Amino acid sequence: MTCGENIKRMREEHSLSQSEVAEKIGVAASAVCGWERGNKRPTLENLCCLADLFLCSTDELLGRKVI
Repeated sequence: MTCGENIKRMREEHSLSQSEVAEKIGVAASAVCGWERGNKRPTLENLCCLADLFLCSTDELLGRKVI
C-alpha cells in the first residue's frame, strides 16, 4: 500500500474525517486530502504527528516492511 492509502485506512479505522485529522495535527484539510490522493507527501514532522495520532510507526504509514 502507498503512504496515502495507509493514511486513509488508518483515518477510517479511527473513525475520523479528513477535517478532524487536519485539526488534530494542525494542517489544512486539503493537505490530508492531498496525502490520501497521492498528490502530496506529508513532511517528516506531519508524518510523525500522524503516527502519534494513529498510534503506529512512521514505517507503517510509509508502507515499509522491516525484514
